[in-house]
Amino acid sequence: SHVVNARRTDAQSYLLEQANLLERQYAAQGRYPDSFTLKTSDFYSYSYTRSAADQFVLQAQPTARQSDSRCGAMTLTQTGAKTPATAGCWRD
Repeated sequence: SHVVNARRTDAQSYLLEQANLLERQYAAQGRYPDSFTLKTSDFYSYSYTRSAADQFVLQAQPTARQSDSRCGAMTLTQTGAKTPATAGCWRD
């Protein structure tokens, strides 16, 4: 469980870093990009979705090698909203 938790924390850190990059782009251009390239990982599949010029969702979906049944997929939006809301899934 320690390995799963450590990988989850790494994925969260990556989502937060990417959200910061997106915020810098928004400040410079007044909108989030239409597409945004994210790294690949053996443990999480990352995705970016822009639903409007001022809205995005970043997602980290665990792969078969992560098998995180407690928390599952994690998302982060431009407002800082995080899912899942399950206690202990996101480290603040």
